[in-house]
Amino acid sequence: MKRIFSLLAFLPLITIAQSKKNASKILPLIESICTDTIKGKYQETVFAYDRFNRLIRIVNRNGHLQKSNNTSTNRWVLDTTSIQKFGYVLDQSVPAYNKTISYESNGKGSKWIASTDTYYFKFEHGIRVMDSVVVKQQSSNGKTETGSYNTIYEQTDTTIRRVTDFSDSNGSDSYVDYLLFHENVITEDNSHSLRSHAGWTKNFTYTKFDNKINPLAQLNIAPILVNEKISFSFEKEELIRLNEHDEEEGTEVNWHFRNQNNALRSTSKRDQRDSQANDINSFSYTYNQYQLPVYCTIYVKKISTGSSGSFRSGFLKHISFRYKK
Repeated sequence: MKRIFSLLAFLPLITIAQSKKNASKILPLIESICTDTIKGKYQETVFAYDRFNRLIRIVNRNGHLQKSNNTSTNRWVLDTTSIQKFGYVLDQSVPAYNKTISYESNGKGSKWIASTDTYYFKFEHGIRVMDSVVVKQQSSNGKTETGSYNTIYEQTDTTIRRVTDFSDSNGSDSYVDYLLFHENVITEDNSHSLRSHAGWTKNFTYTKFDNKINPLAQLNIAPILVNEKISFSFEKEELIRLNEHDEEEGTEVNWHFRNQNNALRSTSKRDQRDSQANDINSFSYTYNQYQLPVYCTIYVKKISTGSSGSFRSGFLKHISFRYKK
């Protein structure tokens, strides 16, 4: 563990002090991102800050309506699925580590901490170059396993490549993420190669953006942790159906911290061997007086994989953004 904690010495000396000129331009901080409610269920991501307006916690949770025989006693129940906690050294604005806690449920009201991943960030010249990760996993029967691994970052002015290698004597096992960006992320590729089978690949392409402000870009972690994003995955039952369909998959929506603006159009492609459809997502926003989005309608267009690219089905999803007062 001494080796891991020694990485803190590589943190860039960036403080939270701001000039009066910059202070006059401070925008309200994002407080939550919440989906619409369908069949008594919704998802939300909640943000918390310290007294220096540094991000200290991101909580992902699901809400569902718990019904009773008497409708007047129906109540909303919140189920936390994961928590990210950011830690800092003294008054630096750059986080020293991130602890991610994930929860699992048996579906019968019992829940446990399934894993705790602690990321210690290493920076060189203000650029993130490596994470050393300590992992603690726990099964439903209470068995605990611990381990560690490294993630390497290769970053240029317009690209980020992140490689996590779990390979050992039994074979290869690795994750690779790749971002291409200018002011905004243009392409995002994700792949997983697993020793026992072929793994998977997924590609996101962003082709249109607004000229307004991305609320995530205002957070203190955005300039350094440029691969971070808020991601929602929706099952087909969580989308508003616009026509008859025979789909098996929902969709995934990503908001990147490093983006200066908000995506208006994105395409997600999956392996043809694993999926019958790709997605084209179109976003329409309503903004507040600060030019920040407060409401978003997403039109999800499913098209067939392969050369035909024919229309299969359409769905809607709604997202709300709330800010600190």
